[in-house]
Amino acid sequence: MKSLADRTIRVLVSPTPITFAERRAVLHVLEKHGAVQMFRMTPNYQSNYISVTRDAETVERLVRSSPISYQLPPSSTASSSPSAFSPSSAFSSADNAADVNRFRLDIFRQPDFQHGKSMRRVPTRHSWPPMWQKDHSLMATTLRQSLPPTMAARGLAHWFLPFHKAPTVYKAWRLSLRKWLPSLMAAAEKR
Repeated sequence: MKSLADRTIRVLVSPTPITFAERRAVLHVLEKHGAVQMFRMTPNYQSNYISVTRDAETVERLVRSSPISYQLPPSSTASSSPSAFSPSSAFSSADNAADVNRFRLDIFRQPDFQHGKSMRRVPTRHSWPPMWQKDHSLMATTLRQSLPPTMAARGLAHWFLPFHKAPTVYKAWRLSLRKWLPSLMAAAEKR
């Protein structure tokens, strides 16, 4: 198996896929050319995706066939896989043209993408804050008593924690630095 750098591609989609079905269709189009191991939207760029294929030959096929056009029926009648764009369908009636979404994929190699650093930005990657040990809510207590004693039960019992209220390590560090301000040091010496 080749390295990640040889198997990483960037996919630019135009127009921006909005619904889950439209984003899933991008993955289906890529999988028609070969196996895809990882497919993820670039944070804050809804039409920009990073993908890792199983082998370098799939990257070659995708880059060589770029740009790839496909059409997707409207969401009310969307099928599980998109149909490839055919020139004969371009001459269909105006009514059908309004009901079909056409997308274009531009695919490029991305050998310099840093996979290790990209995981640091994922909020679910970090450890749980210590506040979960103090959670004695009715929901947590009921789940703790009703779940079978498995490894997952400990985490499942605390599934509704307000993580946005959890103190961060950065906040503690910032508050400790605040005590080092010269004005606060001078005030402490006068006491």
